Amino acid sequence: MKSPLLFVRLAASLAGVGKIFSIRGWIGPGMMLGWLASGLAWGQTGGVFTVNLPGVASTPPVPLVQAAETWHYRLGTNAPQSGWRTNSDATLDSTWRTGPGGFGYEDGDDATLLPAISNRCTTLYIRRTFTVNEPIDSGRLLELVMDYDDGFVAWLDGVEIARSTNAPGAVGTVPANTAIALAPNHEALLYRGLPAEVYRAGAVGTRLESGPHVLAVLGLNGSLASADFSLIPSLRVTGVSVGPPAGAQVVFTRTNLYQLTGSNTVPGSTRVVVNDQPANHTPATGTWSLAQPLTPGMNRLHVAALDAQGWVLASTNLDVVYEAATLGVGGTLTGDVTWTAASGVVHVTNDLIIPAGVTLTIGEGVVVAVASNAALRCQAGGTLRVAGTREQPAFLLPEDGVTPWDGLAANGANARLELKELEMVAGPVSAQNGAVLQAED
Repeated sequence: MKSPLLFVRLAASLAGVGKIFSIRGWIGPGMMLGWLASGLAWGQTGGVFTVNLPGVASTPPVPLVQAAETWHYRLGTNAPQSGWRTNSDATLDSTWRTGPGGFGYEDGDDATLLPAISNRCTTLYIRRTFTVNEPIDSGRLLELVMDYDDGFVAWLDGVEIARSTNAPGAVGTVPANTAIALAPNHEALLYRGLPAEVYRAGAVGTRLESGPHVLAVLGLNGSLASADFSLIPSLRVTGVSVGPPAGAQVVFTRTNLYQLTGSNTVPGSTRVVVNDQPANHTPATGTWSLAQPLTPGMNRLHVAALDAQGWVLASTNLDVVYEAATLGVGGTLTGDVTWTAASGVVHVTNDLIIPAGVTLTIGEGVVVAVASNAALRCQAGGTLRVAGTREQPAFLLPEDGVTPWDGLAANGANARLELKELEMVAGPVSAQNGAVLQAED
């Protein structure tokens, strides 16, 4: 493919958020560059070249478990019976009671008031059985909505789907009935007129087949004599958004065939190619389309309008992440962890803490999508190592492709950020109080 004149990269900083966005492509004689809310556009005098960013029809959220429904609950004065997170309601012993959701005391948001927790135990076990009657689209997203004081861990059918940052232990471990939420304590939100927190647990996949399912939650108080306690969960499946938000740096999809469309009225252009493969181009209407096959992970697409001799008259780039598999993470690691491309797209749903003596390694080609309220944080003696390669860099991206997140942070003596061949969007990097930051390529 012939490429005229000049390669252009435009970058700008959005004041106050530390976000860098860029548009990359080849520009030829007399051309101008524009960004449209509906997609990417390159223009030449007398014509335009656009790439639309498609979505699918939106569908309303489906509530699976609502906070106000009747739950089974149990004080954590001792450990519950084995299988409490998975077994049927009929197997629960006499230590379990029932009551409407909204458990706690002193916050004024409690449908089931439990002052007996104070000075008696630091944990509360709750569970709700629900039934899926019709198949749920495997590509839809599972979300846990939580209001809590001071901490929690949640499971769906015995598999952890979320935990608060201050919950003790590593992801996948079950705190003891005597456990407490670690500092800093978390204050409930709803009673103050604030929205509850949302923990995204990835695509539904095969987790919600027809039949009964159990949502189980362990609530953690900050101390035996804590002045208040709240535990108010709900579970839902969200609709799929109508395309990426305006300004998206990257597009996420759960299909391996991505339908691209656009317009091409650039004078002299006879065809459109995507990564050198011809698209369906109709000069009479000035439109083009292509069902683009994707591989799992990051797909970098170069879209170009060519003339009859193969010169590039207009072009742009589009990054599309195919999420063939999903791994949800958050909380404190208790041992070394390595993410590889085979892990799928890693969703950091809440702060991920790397404590002393623990190393998190992010390998080549790994795509990490981070929620807007989350960060990857190294404590003193902890190490975050990104080991990308020039051919397959690692990616740290905002979960929706646009919203800034809380970034990478190392704080304390010998907390280490070792970053190699990393592409990072919309998140800051900081190292302080004796921490080490090493950035290469």
